[in-house]
Amino acid sequence: MATARDAKKRRALAALILVDLFEEEGQKNVARKRNRIFWTRDWIKRRRTRGVYHQLVKELELEDEVAYTEYFRVNGQKFRFLVDSVGYAIKKKDTLMRESIRPDERIAVTLRCLATGETFKSLEYSFRISRTCISSIVVETCQAIFGILGPRYLNTPSSQEEWESVAQLLKVAGTFQTEYELWMGRES
Repeated sequence: MATARDAKKRRALAALILVDLFEEEGQKNVARKRNRIFWTRDWIKRRRTRGVYHQLVKELELEDEVAYTEYFRVNGQKFRFLVDSVGYAIKKKDTLMRESIRPDERIAVTLRCLATGETFKSLEYSFRISRTCISSIVVETCQAIFGILGPRYLNTPSSQEEWESVAQLLKVAGTFQTEYELWMGRES
């Protein structure tokens, strides 16, 4: 009988330990959830006063067109053309909780990403927009640019001869790349 009683005590003790572990784990999860509950980080909230777009880019636009063009790889006139052409398609509404990111800033982030290949994390710190938001901004803006301006400015080959011409250009470009790689391999 002592062994049955000991076994019951051991099971009860194990059950208490499990309950205690589950309670601790539950408290950790609640603490983690509490730590994650924030709308926007404070430093990101200062985007309109300290972000690259609202400081440096505005300065370059007014004072140094060459540097502006180097920064975005397009001049101010082409930038404004993009905003005028695509802005309505990428504009978001303000909410009671926050102001939306304006179309000109969305295009600026997208152009900077495309021009430099900068990571979303790096763009997050300079533009003060979360990288999650930047990833959707870049995709939406590229889709809008392609959808709106693509039919007007991008020609798709329509005949067999045009397709063969494109294939020939790609073949030449591929040959050049191969020769360049071979030459670089011999040099190193």
